[in-house]
Amino acid sequence: MIAFYRAKLEQPETFNPEWARRKLEELERGEGQTYMDILLEIIGEHSNIRLVV
Repeated sequence: MIAFYRAKLEQPETFNPEWARRKLEELERGEGQTYMDILLEIIGEHSNIRLVV
């Protein structure tokens, strides 16, 4: 995820750099969402999708 947000910072005309910087800082402090956290949140918002592990 760190590389993802750093890539966003390199494109300030396309992505909100403040948002990307904030997300990057959260991850660096150990407080940000991981990729898995984000996936679980998205899946949890869709009752017609079931995650099978």
